[in-house]
Amino acid sequence: MKEYLSHTSRMPLHECLPLSTPFGIHICPTTYCNFKCIYCKHGSADSEKNLVKSYMDLEFFEMVIEQIKKFPDKLKLLNFAWLGEPLLHPQIAKMVEIAKKADIAERVEIVSNGTMLTPDLSDALLSSGLDRIRISLQGLTSEDYYNISKYKIDFDRFVENLTYFYQNAKKTGHTKVYIKIMDAMIKGQDEEERFQKLFSGICDSLNIEMLVPLVEENNISSLKKDFNKGYWKNEIKDVIVCPQPFYLMVITPEGMVLPCCEIGTQVSIGTISESNTVVDLWNGSKLREIRNMMLDGNRFKHTDCNMCNVVTYQTSKEDNLDLYREDLKKRFME
Repeated sequence: MKEYLSHTSRMPLHECLPLSTPFGIHICPTTYCNFKCIYCKHGSADSEKNLVKSYMDLEFFEMVIEQIKKFPDKLKLLNFAWLGEPLLHPQIAKMVEIAKKADIAERVEIVSNGTMLTPDLSDALLSSGLDRIRISLQGLTSEDYYNISKYKIDFDRFVENLTYFYQNAKKTGHTKVYIKIMDAMIKGQDEEERFQKLFSGICDSLNIEMLVPLVEENNISSLKKDFNKGYWKNEIKDVIVCPQPFYLMVITPEGMVLPCCEIGTQVSIGTISESNTVVDLWNGSKLREIRNMMLDGNRFKHTDCNMCNVVTYQTSKEDNLDLYREDLKKRFME
C-alpha cells in the first residue's frame, strides 16, 4: 500500500513576514468547468447567474508573466488553479511552457479533475516542463462521477489516460503526479483498497483529503454530516487572522487580483494593466488595508471575510498568525 501524503511541515509564516515576493500566485486560465460538483461554486443553485465565465488571453498572460519577473525573488509556486478546469484552456500547455521558460517559480503546477487528459494533451504538458499535476478524483466509478459532478465519464478510459500520463512522465523524469480523493467519497475499507489498487501505481503520491464545507450555499449533508476535522485533518478553530493575504495572490482570467483563493471578486485589490502591475498590487494600499484589518482583529466585522470557512478548516499551525498580531503590525509599519 502506498503511503498517503502527509501535510508538509515548514517554517512558520510569522517568521517570514513581511514578504517582498508572494510565496504563491494562482493563475486562473479559465472559469469554465465541465463539472458541476455539488460541493463547489460551479454546482451551486445560482452558479449560472453568479459566475462570470471566460478564458485568459494568451497575450495578457505573457504580460502577467513578464510582470512577475519584476519581483525580487522567485515564487515558490505558480499554480494554474482557482475557479474552473485549467485543461479546458486550449493553450494551457503553451502557458506552462511560457512560465517555465521565464523561470519565475520554483514549481509550476496544475490542479485538475483530469478528465480532459488525452494522450496528445499529456504529451504537450509533459513537453512544456510542468513540474506537477494534482488530480482531484470525484469517485471510483462512472456512476460516482455523475452523482457528484453531473458529468458522464468513461471511468476505465479516464484511468487509462492517467496511466498514459504517469508512464510518460516517468520517462521524462520531471513531472510529478499527485492524485487525491476526499474522505466522503471513500465508503469503507473495501473502497479505500480499491482506491489504492487503481491509483497507487500511477502516481508519485496520493492522499485522502477531508471534505469541508467551504461554499455556504451548497448543502453537502448527503456526502458528509460531521465536519470535525480540517482539510489536512487539522484541528478546527476560529482564526482571527486569515494568512492568505500575507503570502498569496489569485489572478482571474480578466486580470482581477484577489488576496485569497476563496471569497471571490468582491474583494478584488485591483486589475492588472501595463501601468498597474502585479508588483504594484502586492505592495499597494488595498492589500495593505486588508492585512491591517486582519491584524487589527476585525475579520469578523468584514462583510465578506467574516463568512469564510477557509480560515477555519484550512489554516495550518504554521500559518496561524493570531498570536503574533502585535509584532506583525510593527513590522508592517516599518
